[in-house]
Amino acid sequence: MANRLGGSMQAVVGHSYEDIIHRNKDVFLQHPEWFYPAAPKGTIPMADPKFDLANEELVQFIIKDVLKRLTRQKLKTHP
Repeated sequence: MANRLGGSMQAVVGHSYEDIIHRNKDVFLQHPEWFYPAAPKGTIPMADPKFDLANEELVQFIIKDVLKRLTRQKLKTHP
């Protein structure tokens, strides 16, 4: 079947926790409860951070972050 995207699509695979944290460092510093286990207030786990995906506020934040990135990517590919 032919590619219906009209071209190639860039895809990055792997864990994206570090990327999400890097883009939103100030927000994550304010929400240590978003990490599992919870980080000390004002810190971000440096080695292999894990998210507490049972936290609905965090899940909604991640969804907004992904949608924002997809919108930016779409704007870059369409004049």
